[in-house]
Amino acid sequence: MSLLKKLNTGGSDVEAAKDTLGGGNFLRESNIYKGDIVVAYVTQSEKGAMAVNLDIKLEDGSSYRETVYVSNRDGETFFTKEGKKYPLPGFTTIDNICMITTEKGLADQETEDKTLMLWDFESQKEIPREVPVLVELTGQPVALGILKVRENKTKKNDRGGYDAINEERLYNTISAVFHPEAKVTVNEALEGRDPDFWDAWLGRNENRLVDKYKEVKGGGAARSANRASSSDAPARKSMFKK
Repeated sequence: MSLLKKLNTGGSDVEAAKDTLGGGNFLRESNIYKGDIVVAYVTQSEKGAMAVNLDIKLEDGSSYRETVYVSNRDGETFFTKEGKKYPLPGFTTIDNICMITTEKGLADQETEDKTLMLWDFESQKEIPREVPVLVELTGQPVALGILKVRENKTKKNDRGGYDAINEERLYNTISAVFHPEAKVTVNEALEGRDPDFWDAWLGRNENRLVDKYKEVKGGGAARSANRASSSDAPARKSMFKK
């Protein structure tokens, strides 16, 4: 049984996610990048939130890595606002990657425990670790709309929370998911619409810096820091045919 079966997706009353234009090893400019999934594996935070960790080999041979949280600490993949349930953005991203590559959602993906060499913060080196791997995603091609984002770093306060400080961080994050050949999103494919969102996303976001940084009064001196975001598919009848 897959580890992902225990995800609470909220049932049929969760609002459908929409295609939105959006507010590795090195920082990339905002653009659409094609690549093959090297591995996608599951981890959990200390408080129980579930994440899917992506390692994707892009067309230029470089790697893009990102950790995307798909649930909260209670295993719920949605949040509630004004009495309505909406999917978490991270869940939508990974669910769309699963649909684009396997035509099955995240909760229907099979996992197998495999030993990977993963970075350990305590020892500051890669060590072998057994983690659940989404095996059906391995080697699958995908196209990702990746944004370059600037925002404030945070510092832990005396209350156990975190406050924004006057230091910036730059990072990449996945904003949109496309079929690499048909150039459609999941929504466009399911609704039989033309692949318009690819060009719309590029028109809004290509080479764009999403700047969320705000000067904090008493937040210390401003400093800059950059952070990188952290095969042949089997033949199948596809809803993503051109």
